[in-house]
Amino acid sequence: MQEAWISIQTSVYGNANNDYTVDAEDREIIQSIIDGEASLSDYPMADANCDGRVNSSDMEIVDHLIAGEPCEVTIIDQLDRRVTLDYPLDNILAVRSDVATFLACGGFHDYIYGYAGTDYANIYEGIKAAGGIYLGNKSNIDAELWQTIVQADSELSLRGEKLGAIICDRVASFGDYEDDMEAAGLPGIGIRATDPELTLSGTLLIGFLIGGDANENAKSYVEACEEAMDYLNGRLATLSDEDKVPFISVIGVRRVSGIDSQYTQLGIAAGGMPATKVEGDTSYTLQTVEAITEYDDLIEQILSFRSMGFENTDLSDTCWGATSTIVYMEQSKWFEGMVFINSTIPVTCRVLYAASVMYPELIEESYADSVFQELVDDYLPFLHDTQEDGHFDVTTDMTTTCDYQDYLDYLASV
Repeated sequence: MQEAWISIQTSVYGNANNDYTVDAEDREIIQSIIDGEASLSDYPMADANCDGRVNSSDMEIVDHLIAGEPCEVTIIDQLDRRVTLDYPLDNILAVRSDVATFLACGGFHDYIYGYAGTDYANIYEGIKAAGGIYLGNKSNIDAELWQTIVQADSELSLRGEKLGAIICDRVASFGDYEDDMEAAGLPGIGIRATDPELTLSGTLLIGFLIGGDANENAKSYVEACEEAMDYLNGRLATLSDEDKVPFISVIGVRRVSGIDSQYTQLGIAAGGMPATKVEGDTSYTLQTVEAITEYDDLIEQILSFRSMGFENTDLSDTCWGATSTIVYMEQSKWFEGMVFINSTIPVTCRVLYAASVMYPELIEESYADSVFQELVDDYLPFLHDTQEDGHFDVTTDMTTTCDYQDYLDYLASV
């Protein structure tokens, strides 16, 4: 693996040159600041202990990080919060399905104490096999989940351990418990788990914090994803703005995603031109026919993201059916051209499949399949154990995408 090829930064104090890791180059920069040959203002991440100075204490932390030895480390998470925690990281608790999926796809199974969210089929088998505990269908920390967290930390303390961090993908998921977490010494890390770019830097960050084999595995995973995205971007470079497909992203069947939503960003990363009128990173639940038909002359594609697990989905409930949740969507002239993309698959693959929907002449679905299969074989091998024949095939053993014809074919087969 050519580690220097990785183009993503890892926001760890002590990572003086702000690249993807902490190594001898960071040590050299810190020493040059101590010697007066460089300035902290030029390398703000050199202040490993965040005390406003660079001295031997910072060098000591960096030496521990390079050697993989226990120490305190401070990071900037993806919610722009400064977080201090114990290195190396272990006993992670994931809140929300997107975070648990992010950790599963990153290969961090052995380090997860528990996870909360919808328990989608197969994707969390590696976590369960490593002893990870399912904490219920929760998207945010509430009173019930907080008591579970406190009890878990207490039980770990009896074994001389503790919860290493609670990972959420938005501020709201921490609920009203950030002060309680701080008082209990439980760090909270924010990871934008479904953002097409930030999910990769998040993978590097968590891999670094765990260290050892997990760190090397995370770097290899990110390099594979970057290689696929580099290929995609090369293909999309031939498109002019006029050639780009105008689209909206929809989640939860009838919620149109905002311009800053991670789901709209998936479509943008896939080469689409966003046409959403919803501001911010939220989503708008359709409540009138006009709310969807106003897009009829503005778009050419609806990308609908839905978590389906790593299994073949009952397509009769994939939302072209006459259900109460689809009552407004079915009025769109693009309704039958809508394509569902399984949002439990790795985020890079979601982008590739979205690109294959909008630009099949540039990115074939078979290419997305090949990248996904490679990630399964190299980083999600536990999926093979979920199949009777010992091999998980992304093209036959799960639903990755679903279009209207797939829906009709399924209805005809049952």
